[in-house]
Amino acid sequence: MTFSKPRRNVSRSILTNENEFELTRFCNKTNYNVVGGASKLFKHFIKTINPKNVLSYADRCWSNGELYEKLGFTKYNESKPSYSYVVGKKRVNRFNLRKDVLIKKYGCPKEITEHEFCLSKEWYRIYDCGCLCYI
Repeated sequence: MTFSKPRRNVSRSILTNENEFELTRFCNKTNYNVVGGASKLFKHFIKTINPKNVLSYADRCWSNGELYEKLGFTKYNESKPSYSYVVGKKRVNRFNLRKDVLIKKYGCPKEITEHEFCLSKEWYRIYDCGCLCYI
């Protein structure tokens, strides 16, 4: 289980001060499960650091958020599905292929859309399932 300062701009109604963290990763070794492991690790973090808030995101492709609810998190938002592009054999975040970037870096004509230009380059969109947002 790893924690960091929050990576995203989150509404001021959600985050309010310096003592706030994001639970960025939790995993088990493949084919192993430690019963109560997540709870023990999270409780230790809370006891040791005493954060004001902890937030995290459950990728709906892989999770229904059940673990966060068991840990005492409250769901505050559900994001809509988003997309990224496959360029060659790499997944590229859509932010890196915004229209202004395509114009400057790749010479994209202003009269066509981001999607049309990417299709012309054989860069294909793939969609995710959105995220569940917890605090």
